[in-house]
Amino acid sequence: MWVTWAALLASVCAASACNDAAPTGVLVGFYAIQGVLIENTCGQTALPASSPLKFDVQIREDQGIGYWMRNKQGPSTGSLNTRGEFRFETSLTRVVSSMQPGTQPQLQPANFASMQPDFDLPQRRTCALTTRESIAGELARRNAADGGAVVEIMHADAATADSGDLEAEHTIEVSPSAGSDCNDTLAAFGGSFLALPCHARYVLHGSLQALSSTGSVGGAAAPH
Repeated sequence: MWVTWAALLASVCAASACNDAAPTGVLVGFYAIQGVLIENTCGQTALPASSPLKFDVQIREDQGIGYWMRNKQGPSTGSLNTRGEFRFETSLTRVVSSMQPGTQPQLQPANFASMQPDFDLPQRRTCALTTRESIAGELARRNAADGGAVVEIMHADAATADSGDLEAEHTIEVSPSAGSDCNDTLAAFGGSFLALPCHARYVLHGSLQALSSTGSVGGAAAPH
């Protein structure tokens, strides 16, 4: 049984109940994200990676626990400290193939004569791939914890603070789980992956969006 990579990615959504999750903790901010693909060693056939990438994300915090929340996706949980440094991670393992295709049992009369019949049955080969996503970076601006004005976060590296409201790296890593035989998923054997393990890497830039008095999101928040 083979599972397409698009179906595998969709299963991430299903596994995390991809609905608009209820808000958790204190709002840090809504950010308009733009991403640029830096590399994709999996190959576009195996891991279609759009570039440029655009989406909106809501970041929230609750006593040092951070939440990265996109519409129609389950929230990613991670860490967010007072310096604006954050890291969010998710991981999912799925079986993408099982049993060597195209092999049928070859039964011979001698198979039944022995006390230990050696049936030439198809060998089961299972490939389970683990997808790990990590988003790590820093905030330069956020909403105040009391819902008031936008506040700037002081960084030791002034260049980091001046580069944008949010700077991060998004990495998607795909690797066979322990004991898996994933040769058939490689392009050299008719599969779609150029290599395993493999990864795709984005650089993300975010702009903090302004909040109205009613809490709705507008354009970019004015600098203070």
